[in-house]
Amino acid sequence: MAGPSIQELLDQHAAASSLLAALTASSLVPALSATEWVQTVSAVASVTKSELEWLSKDGRLSVQYSVVSYVKKALTEFYPRPSISGSEMKTALGDFTDWIASQDDRRVLDFAWDVMEYHPRRQGTCALDPVRWLKRSGRLARDLAYDCLQLAVTFRDDAENMYWWPRDPWNLADWERDSKVYFASTSHASYVVRAWAAKVLGRIYLNCARSRRANTPPIAEMLKWVHEQQLINPGIAGAFLDGAGWSIETEDWSEFSADFDLRSWFLDTLRLAKPEPDIRHVQTIEFYAHEFFDLDEDAIREMLRMGRKYLAVMTATDRPEAIDQMMGVLEEMAKSGDADVARAIQEYLRVRAHHAGLRYMPEKD
Repeated sequence: MAGPSIQELLDQHAAASSLLAALTASSLVPALSATEWVQTVSAVASVTKSELEWLSKDGRLSVQYSVVSYVKKALTEFYPRPSISGSEMKTALGDFTDWIASQDDRRVLDFAWDVMEYHPRRQGTCALDPVRWLKRSGRLARDLAYDCLQLAVTFRDDAENMYWWPRDPWNLADWERDSKVYFASTSHASYVVRAWAAKVLGRIYLNCARSRRANTPPIAEMLKWVHEQQLINPGIAGAFLDGAGWSIETEDWSEFSADFDLRSWFLDTLRLAKPEPDIRHVQTIEFYAHEFFDLDEDAIREMLRMGRKYLAVMTATDRPEAIDQMMGVLEEMAKSGDADVARAIQEYLRVRAHHAGLRYMPEKD
């Protein structure tokens, strides 16, 4: 016997666990007909017409996240052939798109990016209609303008393709020639474009430096430039390190940075620049810093002095196996006058699990 429908669960003010189970049960399968697709997707998307006011904040976010993930899959890997008509798409996702438009930039970017990334060159498909509606409504503007996202997706493709290049093409690369468009784009008006341009730039740099290509600058010169750009447009530093394989290509970086003070570079950049915006598939400098400094008590104290409390807690809670080694700074933080910091570290010391207590911290400093 079938359980209650999603709408019935909403009418009953069901628990988040029951709603999540129903969303999971309403699974997408390949080769749905257009009618089946519209019926299934409409039922799931209807959840966003409810305020879900009876749920806790965490429960509400979990249910909404599940709905958005479902809709993205419906528009990408489970999109039916032949295509859905424009009127059918409006029936299925018109209200959902209005709800997405009311969300913060991070959620709007996450949704539009995944759909555009999956259909980069199929502009005729109605699968892109919800993104086009966001554009027409004015919600995709400024940093998230449709043209900016198209350019960023193109740079994402460049970064992905270069990652898989064999060694031979890099022996033909020219640093000054091949980096030019990406250098220019790190000054783009959109932080999404800037980040992806910097990631490609890092990828080109890593491989040109490996191949000893002429005119490739030393890492000290590149990181000085990255630092300067980061002060103007936060989001360059983490993306460059990501593309250049920092913390992954450790042998190359050990050689590149042998005479360079990375510790001071990290701390100076964190102290002087604003926090980086979050972009999926691009690591932030904060992420790399928390790995670099997770056994450095003085650096964590410096983060606290900078006001980078979230980063300090993330760094301090990165290695439970090193709690005894880090006890000096952990005890200081557990007694902090900042209630969030103190509560986070007290839980970490009690639970002794990776990033335990971080949930108490506001996400950005």
